[in-house]
Amino acid sequence: QFEDAIVGGVVPREYIPAVEQGLKEAMENGVLAGYPLVDLKAKLYDGSYHEVDSSEAAFKVAASLALKNAAPKGEAVILEPIMRVDIVAPEDNLGDVMGHVTARRGSIDGMEERGNAQLVHAFVPLSEMFGYATTLRSATQGRGTFTMTFDHYSAVPKSIQEEIIEKKGGKLLESYQLFDIYEGEQILAGHKSVAYSITFRANDRTLEDKDVNEAMDKILNALQGLGIELRK
Repeated sequence: QFEDAIVGGVVPREYIPAVEQGLKEAMENGVLAGYPLVDLKAKLYDGSYHEVDSSEAAFKVAASLALKNAAPKGEAVILEPIMRVDIVAPEDNLGDVMGHVTARRGSIDGMEERGNAQLVHAFVPLSEMFGYATTLRSATQGRGTFTMTFDHYSAVPKSIQEEIIEKKGGKLLESYQLFDIYEGEQILAGHKSVAYSITFRANDRTLEDKDVNEAMDKILNALQGLGIELRK
């Protein structure tokens, strides 16, 4: 949800849609491991502009970087789909079935009799359900069956979230913060175009050169997603 709370014209009306668009595009790229960001409310209440140098592209970039800088304070989490799983298994195998649910980070939601078998209702993360059909057949000698449907999203455990971010290279991006952004003009081959000078400051001085280069490549790729041509 985007709220325009600008008064007094500190940000011209024609640039406000660019701010909203910059936020939407930044949300698509996400702030954790590159996954889209959802359930966000943003309020534009102040700003400034230059009568000559300001542009829609500049406000889009500013909004995108504002989200990147604010996201850590919002304590964003990675969500995963949770499935409603209904398992039918013989009474003799009920202990194994419940143990498998727990081992897959699932929770039991109830049980009921189904003829000579038991119907187990459970919630299990989708990522943990791969290979479950084979596990159930093996545990019940082929007599167990299950169905699953999507139920809701839930935050992944912190330890797993850290693993996902690490695999996606997210910790490198977290090591940088926006320090300054300057918009000016340049003339190349007789054509005038807008040029941006963006400065990032490293939070961790122990990063090696290869880490710095990888982080900067990720930053440039994110900004190029806004349609801005950038160079290191």
